[in-house]
Amino acid sequence: MIECSHLKELTRAYVKAFDRKDLEGVSALLHDDICLSDPNFKNLSPKVEVMDMIGDLFSAYVETFAFTAKNIFQDNDVTFIEFELVLDKTSLVGVDVIHWENNKIKQLDAYLY
Repeated sequence: MIECSHLKELTRAYVKAFDRKDLEGVSALLHDDICLSDPNFKNLSPKVEVMDMIGDLFSAYVETFAFTAKNIFQDNDVTFIEFELVLDKTSLVGVDVIHWENNKIKQLDAYLY
């Protein structure tokens, strides 16, 4: 079994940085070869493309932006965030599945429900 209990702490750091719209904080946690998939983007890569998309998201919502982790779970080198994302007047609930490699987010799959 992989010893990576610190990944929950890194996941909390990601949630905090994302909630604060902290581009540098988010970027510091991403692997250069990250691959992101969500309902709008499939296999977005590399890091520069992912950061452009996140920057656009942060800029688009100025009235209200909040990213809250309801729960964080871990299975070896994968963490799961059950979240609520508030974008102005829209509230989204979902799960981020994060695959870690060398303490960096290598793959992030976001699911909404």
